[in-house]
Amino acid sequence: MEFEKMLDGENTDSLYSFWGEYRKRLTEFIVDGIENYYIREKLRKTGKKRLYQDYNMEQIVEELGDKPVLGIWGAGGCNDIDIKLLSKYFRLVLIDDNLYRSEEAKERFQVSDCVCVDLKFWDITEEEYLMLEAMYKDSASEEEVSAYIRDIVKNMGAIDYSSLPKFDFSVAVGLVSQLNSRIVALAQVCDYRKNITPVMDEINEIAVERLFDVMNVMTKNMVLQGYECNTNGQTKEVTVKGSREMDELIRKNQESGQIKIFIEDYDEWNFMKNKTYLMKYVIYEE
Repeated sequence: MEFEKMLDGENTDSLYSFWGEYRKRLTEFIVDGIENYYIREKLRKTGKKRLYQDYNMEQIVEELGDKPVLGIWGAGGCNDIDIKLLSKYFRLVLIDDNLYRSEEAKERFQVSDCVCVDLKFWDITEEEYLMLEAMYKDSASEEEVSAYIRDIVKNMGAIDYSSLPKFDFSVAVGLVSQLNSRIVALAQVCDYRKNITPVMDEINEIAVERLFDVMNVMTKNMVLQGYECNTNGQTKEVTVKGSREMDELIRKNQESGQIKIFIEDYDEWNFMKNKTYLMKYVIYEE
């Protein structure tokens, strides 16, 4: 089946070494961003304007008496983030719809202070993908396919926030562009030639809002969102679907005062030898 072949193609283990420099920079950015949070908290509590000595995660963990909890959303095989290093300072929660891949990464990198969960915040089942595959192969009309995709989203139901855990910090890098990518990729591999762009624009917006909301509800202190802007690197304009919706949502919430942005930065991700993404990182609090 095309869906199963597509899943096999999502494994990025072969790119682990190639992503080494990017992974190092991204992991350092996460640690530095959280250190910055604790520095701001210490200054607020003491009333000082600056600290006159280094204040790093080792000291922070010692003062706290325990490691803070860091949720990594869309963790997958953890090839882009150094979970071994992060586990020195944080209790990790790897969140992904493929628990096998996350558990495999936990064993592969020998990280013990870590749990793997599927929170099902955006839950499209294998059966639903297989039905889409059949519709694509049968050349179902745009209206039929669009109606089925809308039904998938409608049937997800509301999230029971009361049953979910809380994290001190949350990180999601490269996730928003992937929430609905399988629907589009499956259409491509099945050579489905009809236009599903309008319905995909609709559900991308819904998916991103759902992720944004659930991360904010479940995160006590601070969220780091990282997403692909584009592949040309010549402009900071966000053109990647999913990323574009998240960028607009963050800006809208900042302008309305719902969140406060503390750090905004960019980096290049040499995704493959012939493809480089300009990444945007935004660290914010409610």
